[in-house]
Order: sequence, then C-alpha cells, then structure tokens
Amino acid sequence: MKAKDASDNLLMQRLPRYQITAPAAPTGLAADNSGTNTVISGKAEPNSKVVIDGKEYPVNAAGM
Repeated sequence: MKAKDASDNLLMQRLPRYQITAPAAPTGLAADNSGTNTVISGKAEPNSKVVIDGKEYPVNAAGM
C-alpha cells in the first residue's frame, strides 16, 4: 500500500500478516451421550473451534 503526504512524500505501510497454515486436525475425539448433555472430549489447537454437525464448540487454552 502506498500513499503520499501533504508534502508529496511517498509513504509505505506494512500490510497485516495472517496465519495461512491451517491448524492440525483434532485428535482423540469422543462423544458421551449417557447424560442429559453430550460431552465431547479430545484435543485440538488451543483457542480454536471444533465444528460437529454444523455446530461450533470452543476449545479452551489448554487445547482440550
């Protein structure tokens, strides 16, 4: 990206950087339907979301 200031000086701006590598696939996923709520367990990249049947589930900072 380029811009010029009021004195006609050319200014350069850095573009933001994005993570372009996909996170690793979750491992050890299991679902326990024995109670009133389904409990999902396994491991995924910390602070990611696991999508099961179109519904998103957050992953805690420990990756669980």
